[in-house]
Amino acid sequence: MDLDRESNISSDSDKIEMKNKLCSENEISGVSEKTNEQESPTTSDTVTELDTGSRLARQIAGTQDVNFEASTPSPRRSSTLPLLMNHKDYLHDALWRVHQKHVFILTRKGKPVYTLHGKELNLSSIFRIIHYLVNLADSRQDEIKSIEAQGRRYVFLVQPHLILAAISKTSLSVDQLRMQLSDIYYQVLSILSFCNTTNATKITRNYNPGRLLNGADTLIHCLATTDCSDRINKNIFTFLTNSIRILPLQSSIRSSIGDIIKNNCKTVRFLLFAILITDNQLITLIRERKHSINPTDFRLIFNYVDTLVLSEEGVESRPFCLPRHDTAGYFSAHISYLSKTCPACLLFFSSKTDEFCDLTAIKKSISKQLQDAEYFSAINGAVAKIKKPLLYPTAIGIPELKHFLYKPTYLQQVLCAEFPKPFSTLEKFRYLQELYCKLFDRLHNRYCPLKFAYEAIKSEIVVGWISEEHELYAVFNSSLEQTTVMQYTNKIIKWIRQEFDTLFIYQYQTF
Repeated sequence: MDLDRESNISSDSDKIEMKNKLCSENEISGVSEKTNEQESPTTSDTVTELDTGSRLARQIAGTQDVNFEASTPSPRRSSTLPLLMNHKDYLHDALWRVHQKHVFILTRKGKPVYTLHGKELNLSSIFRIIHYLVNLADSRQDEIKSIEAQGRRYVFLVQPHLILAAISKTSLSVDQLRMQLSDIYYQVLSILSFCNTTNATKITRNYNPGRLLNGADTLIHCLATTDCSDRINKNIFTFLTNSIRILPLQSSIRSSIGDIIKNNCKTVRFLLFAILITDNQLITLIRERKHSINPTDFRLIFNYVDTLVLSEEGVESRPFCLPRHDTAGYFSAHISYLSKTCPACLLFFSSKTDEFCDLTAIKKSISKQLQDAEYFSAINGAVAKIKKPLLYPTAIGIPELKHFLYKPTYLQQVLCAEFPKPFSTLEKFRYLQELYCKLFDRLHNRYCPLKFAYEAIKSEIVVGWISEEHELYAVFNSSLEQTTVMQYTNKIIKWIRQEFDTLFIYQYQTF
């Protein structure tokens, strides 16, 4: 049954009335609420799960028609309502349903803002279901976080002005999907410059941020498909570890590059950050002494540069909101590539908007000095070296090591080894990603976190180790004995300690 055919217009009511009381306790025996024993049943830690036999689960999954009457605003209040009623709904469309994951964003009033696949107008029914479920929990002074049914995870992130939801059949757990939705939420705030969004929602009830997101779908899409894109993408590991990747570079070279940038920026009074990045990796950061950048904001910067279409010598100046740094304002960002021969991207973040000409001149001076000192070659060589010997597992001298991740506990930085065969193919990379997602979920489980995990499966041995110094995740050949695996694990730690100054940035330079 099509949802839109069942909806009718009522000029005096904005409430959704459910036929047969879809969520009544008498009709849905499969609903169970798991609540942290240390908290009240009405706290935000309540997780609602639906069994595969649940009627509501079948309806959301599309295997059973949803039958309810929706009393929607009158045509006088909503000029878009006739459009919603005339568009085909994708909820039962096989081509739409074949996707592994869907992401939806809507306002707290229920207005569609974004969908990962399809068009918002054609998904009015599922937006209404999401809005109803959130309001149902809210009416009980509770918060819905997730539903698991029929091999799918339905995950919700409720924010003051927005609702984000994901329907996923990927390897990400509920907590990992919520982390991903959180990154998407901050990306939306960055696009909207959250200070203006907050004021607008207070001024008018009909405020719709979807209009301001036009043209920015690519940014949200890249974050939403980190775990299911059509290419091998290391960004999945940066968001899982809440960190960033560093370009391996000799510490003396990195320090000299930072000194050149720092010395050229001395005359700029309101400059807060100067950032040099390449290939989704940080080369160096120079910051104003009292300011720092959260890893989430860093990932938004990387995401923007990754989708930026800019000529080698082009310059872009735009407002840029870093929501984890300041949700009440935005910076003036000056973005440019160093040169045609070195495609590293240099970004300046200033609290003033009238420094474009000064920063353009400074960028040219920095590029010339870096080129004269042959640091362009050093940067290009470091990028090439990553893809060859340095970060391949065999560089450590452990042929049975297939892959590893390493994160210092006191730094928000992660080291991700390159992907040798067979993980260099997309199918095998997906398999490796699934192994890591399950390992992360075991070690970082909210209810029963672990310090060490060892699992021997058919073709691999997976190890996770969290200590006061580091987080290590590694995949070995299944032929190894457990004692040998432990010896190799210590060998990885020893190698990283020897190469630490090259692989990580212990302390960022300051102006």
